[in-house]
Amino acid sequence: MNVVIFKSDDPYSNALNFRTSFYSVDYIGTAIPSQRVNITGIANGASNNDYLTARDAADMELVAPGVPLSSTGILLAGLLMAGVLVVRRGRLF
Repeated sequence: MNVVIFKSDDPYSNALNFRTSFYSVDYIGTAIPSQRVNITGIANGASNNDYLTARDAADMELVAPGVPLSSTGILLAGLLMAGVLVVRRGRLF
């Protein structure tokens, strides 16, 4: 399988087509990630469309989910920062 086009979008919800363009890449046959991925790739075009193509699996990096900006997320972030301060004070003084 050489050319397969996957419809996707960028972080701003703009349409983005990912195209497999090489015969011997190591990501062919692997599971398609369900979370966001940063792709370092080659911009290319064919049949009046624009595509992004990764050279190999190393060009794809899973993006860690962030802390949601809700009241729970802010509370968790505050508790984590408070915990770090307590530990640091315990070791410094």
